[in-house]
Amino acid sequence: MFLRLVGILGLMTVFEDILAGLYYGLNNDVASLVTSGAIRSRNIGESVSQIVVAAYLIVVAARFFVDKITVKPISYEALTGELSEEVIDAYATSIGLSLREREILGFLLKEKSTQEISELLFISTGTVKSHTHNIYQKADVSNRMQLLQKIRCS
Repeated sequence: MFLRLVGILGLMTVFEDILAGLYYGLNNDVASLVTSGAIRSRNIGESVSQIVVAAYLIVVAARFFVDKITVKPISYEALTGELSEEVIDAYATSIGLSLREREILGFLLKEKSTQEISELLFISTGTVKSHTHNIYQKADVSNRMQLLQKIRCS
């Protein structure tokens, strides 16, 4: 909080100097502006500290705005919450899935990994991958998100 206050004061000083320079400096050279007091002279410490504070404020502002515009990933669980078993079964029937493929489709929509599905069904991961590939081919999609979207649109 203290650094933010110091930064704001530093920015106000810089802004004040810019305005004074614009106001007095339209037809004058810098040396005459400094001697007249329109732009106060500074030592190197003031300039460096203002640059550091300004850089800090830019970073704080960037983090604030990036957090506001960052797209949050949508979980499959949130999307599938509206899908009933009847809708999934109707879609599976419409694209001609086998009973095992329907079973694997249910696990895919519940965000289970290939390893988890293989352990639950007591089959190899290669078999799960093969069934998953067949499901994607029959549904004409290439990943789970596309599959979910296609089921929702049907």
